[in-house]
Amino acid sequence: MNGAEIVPPWLAAYRERGPAPPAQREQPPRQGGSRTAKPVSAVAAAQRPKGNGYGFVEPVPWPNDGGKRREQVLDVDHNPPRVVRVVGWQRCMTCRKPFWSDDTRHVRMCRDCKGTELYHRKPLRLLEDGTA
Repeated sequence: MNGAEIVPPWLAAYRERGPAPPAQREQPPRQGGSRTAKPVSAVAAAQRPKGNGYGFVEPVPWPNDGGKRREQVLDVDHNPPRVVRVVGWQRCMTCRKPFWSDDTRHVRMCRDCKGTELYHRKPLRLLEDGTA
């Protein structure tokens, strides 16, 4: 072979630009959640709703609409924020009067019909001699 070496074009281009930098490995997807807070960008943090002292975003009660509208109460201490309960107007299941419910999925009786003294008081315990 004479002194002239035949170089393919791809090899000449590789020699001109040099080797490519090492590729960074991509993090594999993880299962489950981590209890540590995930980093949030400054823009997302500024747009996120601010919670009250307990970390909840609660909507202000609105005029009675017959129970059509429901709003979610969010816990902003979690990332992403999670729904804690749903609020709105509800009709009492005994007297059918509309009332504002702080949890429309669980509270279905107004305070008048629920009778707080009936449900929240402990029964009287009589002493051995029959006195209270």
